[in-house]
Order: sequence, then structure tokens, then C-alpha cells
Amino acid sequence: MKTIQKAAITLIFSIFYLLISFVNGYAQDTGQWEILNEYESFSTIDFVNAEIGWGLSLSNNTLFKTEDGGESWFSISEKGSRFIDFINENVGWSSGGRILFKTEDGGETWITKKTSESGFGPICVVNESTIYVVDEGSKVLKTIDGGLNWIVYYLGVSDDGFRELVVINPSVLLIWESMRGIFRSVDGSYPWQNLPKHNYDFLGGLQFINDSTGYITARKYISNSHEYFLLETRDTCSTWSVIMQSEKKISSFKYLDPDTVYATIGGTLMKSIDGGISWEALFDLDGWRLNMIYCSREKLYIRANTNGAWLWLSTFDDFNTWRTKISYPFHDVFFINKNKGFAAGGGYGFHQSPWGNLWLTEDGGITWSMNTNTLGGIIKSCIFVNDSEGFILGGGGFQKTTDGGNNWETVTSPDGYSWSINDICFINTKIGWLSGIYSDSLSSGAAIFSTSNYGENWDLVWKYPDTDMNSYSLYSIHAINTTVWAVGESGLIVKYTEQDQWQLQTGYTDLPLNDVFFSDEDHGWITGGYLNDQDFQSILLKTRDGGSNWQEIPDINYQINDMFFADSLHGWAVGNDTSDYGMIIETYDGGENWTTQVDDLSAPLTAIHFKDGFGWSVGGKGLVLRYDGLTWVDQSTGKTYPDKFNLSQNYPNPFNPSTKIKFALPKPENVKIDVYNTLGQKIETLLNQQMKAGHHEVEFNAQNLSSGLYYYRIEAGEFQDVKKMILLK
Repeated sequence: MKTIQKAAITLIFSIFYLLISFVNGYAQDTGQWEILNEYESFSTIDFVNAEIGWGLSLSNNTLFKTEDGGESWFSISEKGSRFIDFINENVGWSSGGRILFKTEDGGETWITKKTSESGFGPICVVNESTIYVVDEGSKVLKTIDGGLNWIVYYLGVSDDGFRELVVINPSVLLIWESMRGIFRSVDGSYPWQNLPKHNYDFLGGLQFINDSTGYITARKYISNSHEYFLLETRDTCSTWSVIMQSEKKISSFKYLDPDTVYATIGGTLMKSIDGGISWEALFDLDGWRLNMIYCSREKLYIRANTNGAWLWLSTFDDFNTWRTKISYPFHDVFFINKNKGFAAGGGYGFHQSPWGNLWLTEDGGITWSMNTNTLGGIIKSCIFVNDSEGFILGGGGFQKTTDGGNNWETVTSPDGYSWSINDICFINTKIGWLSGIYSDSLSSGAAIFSTSNYGENWDLVWKYPDTDMNSYSLYSIHAINTTVWAVGESGLIVKYTEQDQWQLQTGYTDLPLNDVFFSDEDHGWITGGYLNDQDFQSILLKTRDGGSNWQEIPDINYQINDMFFADSLHGWAVGNDTSDYGMIIETYDGGENWTTQVDDLSAPLTAIHFKDGFGWSVGGKGLVLRYDGLTWVDQSTGKTYPDKFNLSQNYPNPFNPSTKIKFALPKPENVKIDVYNTLGQKIETLLNQQMKAGHHEVEFNAQNLSSGLYYYRIEAGEFQDVKKMILLK
């Protein structure tokens, strides 16, 4: 009996030590960057089922693929065509240039099947053998053997502007062009029949549910404005009847059967279960244009766009919950607390006209909504000095808010000057500085403006007039206590102290300097350089004596756009490599050496920000990354946050009868600490409650326990750890 009991105890010990090894070996790896958002905007998207689809990049010649319904996309090949049509997970065709391609491995590789001097247009893949494609030389090509041989059907009409080729059945072809109408051929007969438009001046999105019944959207100019229609035909486009009429554009629709239909009207998703007689609005995204990409009874994918931004929306639970991803060129990010933050950005559209927006998140950067502002143009920077008061600035001007970003008012430049502002910093709720460009009736150049009343008034306190067409500007400004630094074009470095006021520093480089950061009065860093098609130059400067001397750190093979240092040793930098891929690098020795934390991102990262033990970085293509677990000092409170979860060894150890157990939290979590004996039995729960980020301790009193070995175990979110302690009486 004793032998059996001893064996059982040995087994319990083995299991318990295995638990300890498992927990210690697989404890949460904190301090990692997580991609919260990334989305490539596409010109063309094609899905073969609810999970697998392909998209042609709007910005380059890359073909992307998704295997999870658009939640994530990965590049698979370069394909510059305008049209893609896949029939299954492997076989697809691509047209739109002078070469017609086919893939048999899901888009990884492409085989040339035919060439055309005039180029190919829309394509329709019926099955693996039968394919139709528009040849821009006024004909349609057909193959019934997978592209080995082709039959030519001449259109007999100009090829200008054809948008889509629709195959109803093997005998009837329809090819439509938005402004001129619909053309039909029976078995490729010549000439093609131009069907009546019935006085509509725009047609789009032709869809058939059987050989004769189909639907199309149309536009008509009525009473000095456009009206939009959803039309139905029951005789293969010979006649049409109105299903729905709207003052807003009907962007897309999908009939699942003769009764069930979804439609997007402006920013509203509509549903009808009686064939379009009555409609229910499922949700509205005001100011956006929605287009359905994939629709079934279980899942729906929508692409939305507005003012340079693209959204991917997907639902999987009967339209109760929506997942979103955004593609947008972000330039700056700022968080008020761990949940509420802002991201600013924008770019250039048609005719190089600038556009920009401010975005708001209230869940730590997971989802974003467009914030109301009237700035206009690209927004370069966003900063808040407290929960309510903040500023945005950019090419369209300079604005401030006093209600947490709900409303914005324009800040005017000082009398006699106009300005273009690049960056802003504050040392408290009253005193702050702007860096950028000034101009007056006599000159223009780099400038610094200051305020002592939270932006009510601004004064030009330092300027550097342009000479020899250098176009001087200051791109970044940073304050540490009452010392201020600004850097800019042609290697400009400016320092302010109360004793010496504003002083131009000795030139260390003629490269443009785009960011400056100081962790304290002595330790600071400046980065700069440029990357273009012809050249790449990068520079990183470091000082240990408040800028009296600067040291250039060699071998920085990145374009660094923004930096943050938690102290004089530990810091991060974000930007891009020479191939324009985004990256994050980290240093533990003040910038002398760097290790790559994140690389090969689809776009450059432009900004980095930290608050309440969390870090965020943003960039192009909607990139938002979050860092959970950070050592840093809150400048407003002076509180230091731990860099990771940690369970310390109890002290004293051995102990009698009480001991203290310390632990560290980089972010708020519910914390549970239990004590076990050597049999794996729980003796006591010392703590089980929500705790703030920071360093904590609990006391364990073993007055009523006998001497021996005990274990204490912590659970904090996903973090777990176990340590042993000895009670010696």
C-alpha cells in the first residue's frame, strides 16, 4: 500500500513539474508588435467561394490572394492586367493587355495563351474548356479547348469602352458598354444586335438568373438631376421594367434567387425578400460608396471607398456583426488613453489635388471611423495635450479642438505672416511650439512659432530666410522640459534654452532631417535622409551631452521616419528599407546597435506613439500595429511602466511565517495568484481581481501551515508562471 501511495505521489510531482516546465516554456511572449490593420486597395476582385479570392492591386501590378474571405491578403505574382476570372481554386485567366494569360496553380505562375496587337478586354470563363474574351480589334474570341484554338466573332461595331462580357448560354452572348447600350449575338452571328437603351444614358452591372431573366442598373437625367434605376428583363434584354428608383446611385446588386436581392445605394446596404418590391436598410455608412464583391446566404463581402480611403467589410452571422479593414495612407498617430486615439493622413488624387482625413478609434486601434474635421488637404500631424484639447495640422491649415475631437476650429497665423506647419509640441496645456515655413511681404523660410495660451495666440520666435533657392523648412520639433529642438531641410538643427534662447547648431550634414527625439536633457537622436528612384541616403545622429556634440551612427540602411526612446538606452524607430517595405527596429544601447522587430511590411511606417504601457505605429495601406508591453516614462505623471509581465521570487525565502510576492503588469489585467502544496492541491487564493499596469505585491501568511515546499502560480490574461518557495519554522 505504501508503495502504491509513493508511486501516486511521484506521479503527482511529475505532472506538477511538467506543468511548471510548460508554463515557463510557453509563457506569453510580451513586447511584440501585432498588426491590427492592413489592407491593399484593389482595382479588380474575383472570388470563387466564400474563402478564396484574388485582387489586382490598385497601386501596382501585383496580384494578391486571400484564403480567409478577405481577412488577410498575400501577394503571389505580378500581373498588370485589368481583368481576372477564376473558375476554381487553381484555374484562372487574365486579360486587359496585349497578352492573354492562364494559370493552373491559383495565380502563382501564368502561361501565355494568346497575343493581340490591339489588346484584350473583358473576359468570361464559362468552364475549363470554354472561354470568351473581347479583342479590342472589334471582335470576340471563343475557345472550347482551353485556349488551344480560337473562333473569331466580329462585332461589327466600334470596340471603344466595352466594360463586360456576359455569356448567358452557349448560344447567346451579351457585351455591354455603359454609355451606348447592350450588344447581343446568337451563336456569334454577325452583325451583332444593338438592343434598345430605352432612353437611359448609363447602364451597368448586368446579371442574369436564367437564360431570359436578368437585371441591370441604369441612369436617366430627369428634371435637372440624375435618377437611378434597377431594371428587370424577362426577354433577354429586349424590354425592361423598373424594379427600383433612387436619387442615389445604385452601386451594386446581387440576386440570390428571384425573391432575395441585396443592393448598395450610396453608403446603404439594402435587402429585399420580394424581388425588389419592398426594401429594408441593413446598415448605412454615410459618405461612402459601397460595392458588393461576394454575396451568399451566409456571407457578404463589401468594398467601400471615399476620399482616398478604401474599406473591406465582411459579415458571417446574418449581418449582425461586421469586420472591417481599411486602406489609407496614415501619416501620424496619437492616443489619449489605451483605447481612444487618432490617426491622420491623406494623399493626392486626380490632377494632384490633395485630400486628407482624421480617423478615430475607441478600441485601441482595432476599428477606425472617419472623424469630422474641416481642415482639408493632407493632415500631417495630430497631438493632444489632454483628453479634450488637441491640434491637427497639414497642407490645408491648422486647427484645434477643445472637446476631444468632436469639433475643430481654425487657428490663424500671426498678423503679418502666413505659415505652413509641419509639426507641433507642448510641454504643458499652455506652452507649445510649431515648426514649418513662414512667409511675409519680404521673405520666406524656416520658422518656429510659439504660444503661451494653448494656441489662442502665436508669435514668430525664430526664422531662417531662404537663400540660394534652398527652400528651408523645419520638419520636426520636440521639447524635453523647457529645452526645445527642431530639425529640417538642408541639415538645419535649432536648439532653445531659457538662457541662450534660439540658436542654430553647427551643420553636421546637408541631408534633410525629418525627426528629432530626446529622452532627457542630455540624450537625443536625429534622423534624416531620402529615398527615390535614383538614390538612397540615410543618417542617424546621437548626442550624450545635450547637443554639444553629435555622433553619426554608421550602417543605418533604413529610411527612418519617426522614433521613440523610453530612456537613454531603449528605443524604437519606424520607416522603410530601400525596397520601400515597412519596418520597426529596436535598440537597447542608445542606438549604437539595432535589431529588426518587424520587416517586409507592405508599405512604409510613418509614425510611432506610446501611451499607458502600449505602443502604436501607422503607415501606408492602412497599416496599424500595436505593441503590448513597454517600459517607458509617462511625461505627465513620471510613472514608469514595466516592459513585460513578470512574477518575482518571493522575499524572504525561506520564510516564517509570511513572505511577499511581487509581480509586474505592462497593461491592466485580471490577476489571479494561487498557492499549492507538493500534491498539487490549492492551499489559498491570494489575489483574484482587476489590476492596473505597474508593479504590485501581495503577502502570503503561512501561520497555520507546516514547514515544507510550496508553489505559487500567477494568471494575468494569457501570461502564466509558477515559482516555488520554502516555509521553514
